[in-house]
Amino acid sequence: QTERQLKRIEALREIEKSITSTLDLTTVLNVLMEKIDLFFAYPLAATVRLFDKDNGMLEPAAARNIEIGKWITAMRGVQHLANSYGRAVIEKESPLVIPNLQTDPRTQNPQFYCEHGLISYAGVPLIAKDEVLGVLGIYTKQEHSFSDEEIGLLTILAGQAAIAIHNAR
Repeated sequence: QTERQLKRIEALREIEKSITSTLDLTTVLNVLMEKIDLFFAYPLAATVRLFDKDNGMLEPAAARNIEIGKWITAMRGVQHLANSYGRAVIEKESPLVIPNLQTDPRTQNPQFYCEHGLISYAGVPLIAKDEVLGVLGIYTKQEHSFSDEEIGLLTILAGQAAIAIHNAR
């Protein structure tokens, strides 16, 4: 457990270093996606969707362990819906946990999650300078109850990512 905590701290430092060393959004998001596996002891996929003020939609920006092309196709037509998970995270400016994406009646595209074996979801807002910039989403391959500690960790990661996105913009 101590070794795992050290790896998490090291990963947080690397993410922070990338934030302060570059204004390239792609580089920062790639570091975040590469390091996110170190924070959790189970298989997962991760995504970042950014809010586009011009069209009012959440646009896919980065993904880990999900083929980004298939994910973008699956999100087309969903990202603008008022009851989408991402929209709920943005509007409430707070985390959202869905224990089972495949059976939850609010899920917009359950077949995508079934095809990719994605079951549980936790989404946290990307907030910088009191502005919601997007959503960091985590998807597990087994049904999972996210602990307060895990949500706190996701919130820290989202905060770092939001600073980088804000600076890059």
